Amino acid sequence: MDLSARHLTFSLKEPQRPVRVQTFDETWSLVDLPFDWKDGRATMTLASLPRENMIVVRAKPAPADTRVEEMRRNAVALLDMAGWEDLSAGAWYAGFYPEWQLAGKLPPLLAHEHFMVRRQAAESIGRLQYVAGADALAAQIAKERDAHALGDELYALAQLGDARFPALAQAAMRASHQAQTRKMILRGAALYLEAKKTAGALDEPLKAVGNTLIALGGDDLDRRVYLETVPVLALVDPARAVAQWQNAMLPGADTRTRDALTNAIAADAALFALAMNTPPADGNVLLNLAMQRADPRLARLLTERMDELARLYPLGYGFAAAKQADPALARAVFAKRATLPDTFVPYLYALLERTFNARLGNVEADWAAYLAK
Repeated sequence: MDLSARHLTFSLKEPQRPVRVQTFDETWSLVDLPFDWKDGRATMTLASLPRENMIVVRAKPAPADTRVEEMRRNAVALLDMAGWEDLSAGAWYAGFYPEWQLAGKLPPLLAHEHFMVRRQAAESIGRLQYVAGADALAAQIAKERDAHALGDELYALAQLGDARFPALAQAAMRASHQAQTRKMILRGAALYLEAKKTAGALDEPLKAVGNTLIALGGDDLDRRVYLETVPVLALVDPARAVAQWQNAMLPGADTRTRDALTNAIAADAALFALAMNTPPADGNVLLNLAMQRADPRLARLLTERMDELARLYPLGYGFAAAKQADPALARAVFAKRATLPDTFVPYLYALLERTFNARLGNVEADWAAYLAK
């Protein structure tokens, strides 16, 4: 349901006709906004206001914006310097602007003596998708001794989709006990396997790689590591991921990955469909899922378990019900408002506005009349 405010008209006092009127689009870039100027007033209309925004009225042309060019010149200068601080900063700048064509300067930095330069060079090679840097990455991975740099180099190789990543990742996962390295290996594996799945190339050997990495990381004592196994598991074995999620809700179960699995299920339609074959009985888990994903099945469960969940978890129930934006659920909640706990009342009107976008505030009589129509 689209809850944007529609066709909002603004009229501003402007002694002279503005040179330009602009607003921000969905990418937060300034775009022109048509306007009329008459009798000292500028009038413009926003077709939609889905969130906060600004209107920029310019009485004179905006000055030239030279910031990006200044950053480019600065990056070029930094990459020609000798100090590790300068080189790492230059490599960082270069990684955000492929049009600067500075990627070719990054692979040699992977052999620099300072680990921070190697880390930043690897990060920028991956971000720029500079495939020509893959050989230098693979060569450095084989001899890297810094845990942070090794993790960044492996992740960058995964970003490039390089065929050497699976073997190097498994070898490094077996050899390293450093949480930072292991975390980045698993994060890179999820990225690599997701790309293969999207391309229709997630075959059994690659699934075996994923399962090996899950086995190596799942028993890690460090939370940063074992949580990163969840996205990999969701990719290579969705049924097992859902089963692990369901088992985590049993009395006395290992709940370490339960919330991460809930997040993964909420984000993926296929996983969600599997999970809803046996909806969660645990109220906290159900609300966590419903706060992240809207679905008629969740709305029905929230309606059926309203008394219990609104009493035990008023804040969570309010957010979950609002996320659904389901008219039947919202009407049912309003109908039972007198029997619901006082702690839930503050969330009732937010739920109604989120669902109906009626702009009635918290006046009970107005909502009663509106919903009676």
